[in-house]
Amino acid sequence: MLQRRGNFFTSRIVVPRELQGLLGSVEITRSLRTTDLREANRKNLLWEPHIGTLLSRLRKHGSSMKQGELEELTQRYARDQIAGPSAAGLRSWSYGSCQNSTPLTPSQKDRLKGA
Repeated sequence: MLQRRGNFFTSRIVVPRELQGLLGSVEITRSLRTTDLREANRKNLLWEPHIGTLLSRLRKHGSSMKQGELEELTQRYARDQIAGPSAAGLRSWSYGSCQNSTPLTPSQKDRLKGA
């Protein structure tokens, strides 16, 4: 869920009840570091599935993980950048088995900036 806090947008994800004990939290919030609604929506569209993957992993393996493993996993997901596949980062962006290793042309980069 996208929220405005002050001038900036924040993503707020409610942790499912069955995982709240593992995470020690009822929600995950993260600043999207932007005041622009369109940019916030783009970042949120990347961040929410990213955390959804974390929650799926915790559903599958969380009960068999040690506390240190849980902390390392959640910290790794929290550290990941949410800027998403910026024009500079698209060369190495991968999602699932799809990978774009072709560098963007200047006109493609301009279209991404204007999107």
